[in-house]
Amino acid sequence: MNGIQQLFISLIRSAVAREPMDGPILLSTRQWKQLYCLSTAQFLSVLAYSELSRLGNNMPEKIKAGWKSDVDYHLARFDAQLMGLTHISQFLEDHGIRTMILKGLGLALLYPVPQARECSDVDIFCFGEFERVNSLLEDTGLISGIVEENDKHCSFSFDGINIENHRHFCENVNKANAIFEEQISRLSKTKCRTDSRVPGILFPGPQMGALHMTIHTLSHLAWSGITLRHLLDFGLFFQRYNDELDRESIVKIWKDAGIADAAFSLCTLCGSLLGIDTGMIEGKSTDFRNTADLILQVILTPCLSSSSAWNPITKIYRKYKRYRIRYVMHRIVYSEPFPDSFWKSFSILKKWT
Repeated sequence: MNGIQQLFISLIRSAVAREPMDGPILLSTRQWKQLYCLSTAQFLSVLAYSELSRLGNNMPEKIKAGWKSDVDYHLARFDAQLMGLTHISQFLEDHGIRTMILKGLGLALLYPVPQARECSDVDIFCFGEFERVNSLLEDTGLISGIVEENDKHCSFSFDGINIENHRHFCENVNKANAIFEEQISRLSKTKCRTDSRVPGILFPGPQMGALHMTIHTLSHLAWSGITLRHLLDFGLFFQRYNDELDRESIVKIWKDAGIADAAFSLCTLCGSLLGIDTGMIEGKSTDFRNTADLILQVILTPCLSSSSAWNPITKIYRKYKRYRIRYVMHRIVYSEPFPDSFWKSFSILKKWT
């Protein structure tokens, strides 16, 4: 890691692991630009800016104005999403439909300041009422233009926020996803979790949430890569609910699905990089150090965009580089050969090209 990457990770670690840094932070203009771009790329600009404000800094006014504008946008977006979630949950409840929020707001509540978690869309699950929810919202004129993205979910705009309505929890592309789909679906029928800070909204129970958090994070890692925010979500969830989890059952499912080494590597990285103890490490954390280091390289490697390259050779090289990274990550996450899932999931790969 270079100096700016180390500083950025120290800021996040300071914000979430109660290991406060000493300030002020004094950098050159070029270094401030690098830190700003890195925090934006990792979807943690609000958390980093908050910590920098606490510590004191010599950030140039032009960069500070742009960064503050981003922060204000994400804070307003959080409020809009919360309002939209409350609206749609109440509307569906009035029609006898329960709504569970996946990821998003449920994970934001684990952050020191919930508004500091940046998210793009909202994922809901309505307990087998997928088609009815879509029809009800369309018939009442609350939404228009449902997009059927895949068999797992559709998306639509509601109150100005993008919502993904889930039919299933996982893409049906390999053995691991099939195992997780079966287990998560079974647990979705058990008691949901609520939070007094957002009354009327349901969240997955700890066991269901842990499995969904695992396969969601690893699927992203295998197909499109993850950011530090994905790792932070994973770590904070397991840290918060570790005492309520059936760890033996979770580890067995990890092993049955063939993703245990990748999951333990994420846990290792949470501890070494962010100072977050997931309580899930089996044996010595050093057993997974090499894979954890490789995942960290992927997290800190910016996406190579071929569309911005004018040289055909550069475009080909960048496309090859992206597919090569995906190939390596896929082999780390899943035990089955890459081509088997590739042909089943070509649309997923194409989406990220």
